[in-house]
Amino acid sequence: RPEETMAGVVVLAGTSGSRLFPVSEGVPKALLPVATQPLLRSLLATLRRCRAGRVVVVTTPRFESAVQTLIDPLADESSSSSAAPADASSPGERPLLEVVVIAVDEMLGSAGAVRQAMAVDETLRQCLEIVVIAGECGLGRRALVDVVETRRRRDAACAALFAAASAVDSTAGKKDAASDAHVEVVALDATTNILVEKTSLVDVEDRWRGDEEHPAWAASKAVLRRFPALEVRTDLEDLHVYAFDGRALRAALGDDAASSAEPSSSKQHVDATMSLKADLVPALATAYVRRRDEAPPSPSRTDDPIYGRYERLVATSNGNNNSHETPPAQHQPVGGPVVAVVVDAGTAKDDDDDADPEDAPFGADGALRVTTPAAFRAANRRAVQRALAVGLASTNPSKLLRRDSTLLGVDASVAERVTLKHATIGARCKIGARAKINNSVLFDDVTVGDGATIQNSILCAGATVKDKANLNDVQVGPGAVVPAGAALKHEAFVAASSYGDDDDDDVLDGSFHGGGDD
Repeated sequence: RPEETMAGVVVLAGTSGSRLFPVSEGVPKALLPVATQPLLRSLLATLRRCRAGRVVVVTTPRFESAVQTLIDPLADESSSSSAAPADASSPGERPLLEVVVIAVDEMLGSAGAVRQAMAVDETLRQCLEIVVIAGECGLGRRALVDVVETRRRRDAACAALFAAASAVDSTAGKKDAASDAHVEVVALDATTNILVEKTSLVDVEDRWRGDEEHPAWAASKAVLRRFPALEVRTDLEDLHVYAFDGRALRAALGDDAASSAEPSSSKQHVDATMSLKADLVPALATAYVRRRDEAPPSPSRTDDPIYGRYERLVATSNGNNNSHETPPAQHQPVGGPVVAVVVDAGTAKDDDDDADPEDAPFGADGALRVTTPAAFRAANRRAVQRALAVGLASTNPSKLLRRDSTLLGVDASVAERVTLKHATIGARCKIGARAKINNSVLFDDVTVGDGATIQNSILCAGATVKDKANLNDVQVGPGAVVPAGAALKHEAFVAASSYGDDDDDDVLDGSFHGGGDD
């Protein structure tokens, strides 16, 4: 129905993610295959089922061609479906899914990327509601609709989707455990789910340097009076799925900044490197709390990371460079609260009455984000489990091996006496005799030699694992060759050419512990 159509959607598909190295080498996270299909394709299918009219996919020049290649056939399909005879009476009606691709500077943060997309795309700029989704999200239609409807029902500036810790892959080892930089401290009102504050554990530790062994989060008395049921959690993951009130988002990014693709250098704008997840959403939450706190902030709070983000956001969006001056009430960001929608993706059911293979590979209630190798393996395993329960989508030509809980890609060949369990095998892969593959993902065109053992690992496109090699929790880069008999554990194994090595050696291996990105 028209009243259920989302006004505008931005999908961020421009980052590869250092924590996923070398799995995402040369491709954005949004194009990583889950159940042999790119994440972005599944996400666009979800948006189409939700009747999202306008979708702007934001990427970088480096990945623009690959993203456009994926989207072109989907756009053609959507256009042809909209040309049904039933539409003859309303020739001006738009197709179910209208997708455009915009390339932005890869140095922009996610907030800067959204701001530039709004500057370039006039239709998006005029939307009353804007949904922003990370392209590496696996999202079911009910999970997405829940976020949008929650924002509308609560008249919130933003609704943000969080997943409980139980949704994290249980096979993750110590190397996959989140560092302090990726653990978030989320303060919520337990009765209303209003987001009071969101910061990283590192920020909390920085604010309490005097007692490093016992970092603490503190709230003012005014906040505690307003939110007596305050709950502070560290087991929630921000999935980077936000439903914004269009007016609130434009005010936060700077109304004048969203009026042209080339903003005037004489005006102040939101920092181009600002992140939605780490800066803008926490700042909106703090702005809502501060607007109802009559007491002026203490001088020490001007150095507080969260309050500093709020001051910087308001100052840059109103042309005020003095971050230590409390902005007047009439200059504070517009909109209501930031409301958290918390899901436990691990409890989603695949046997509900309306279970449909055409839903996202994670089910209608699915909600997850692929940012680490463990999360990528978990997403594939879950997609296979759901396919076993309700079948594959009509667009997925792969074959299900029910006894082995494995998905076999087109033209993949498996020799005799091979053991497969909870695996995803890409197209044209060749698996040698007596090989064992467990809880692993193989991209297209991978070759596995006779007697090789692969557990909890990811093999990228064109990789080769020679006879009797043993891999456990290893990420093998594109085109890399693992020698015969090699025993690798907790490593990233990449082709020497990835580092510009001109030696004759075909491989380079070693542990890699990358930082995170938004």
